[in-house]
Amino acid sequence: MERIHSTVLDLLEKVGFADPTPGIIEVVSAAGGWISADGRLCYPRGLVEDVIANATRSFIWPGQSPEHDLDIDGHCIGKSLAFAYVTPEYAAPDGIFEIEILGEKRAAQVLTQPTYDPKNERLQL
Repeated sequence: MERIHSTVLDLLEKVGFADPTPGIIEVVSAAGGWISADGRLCYPRGLVEDVIANATRSFIWPGQSPEHDLDIDGHCIGKSLAFAYVTPEYAAPDGIFEIEILGEKRAAQVLTQPTYDPKNERLQL
């Protein structure tokens, strides 16, 4: 993971982004970025690391109406999720079946409740 992170920082600093908008050029340039000889907006490594370090860890993901807003506050469900449409014979609530992901067979279950539970209202012991 560290290698990927480092490579991305290198790309942002050495290659940059093509076709930046004037507004983003102004913001990034004021923070130490620059336009390369070929017109790409480059981000200094330190700037990107500072932005990541100071990024908010919680925010509201707006739904189509306020009652569907999702408060993202660092909680996670501790599982990988895959979303799919299944044929009716597999769609029974809490039905368990096997799927293939990237060539590997995995157990799958039809969920009838949301997986996100920030208030631990469905906490099980």
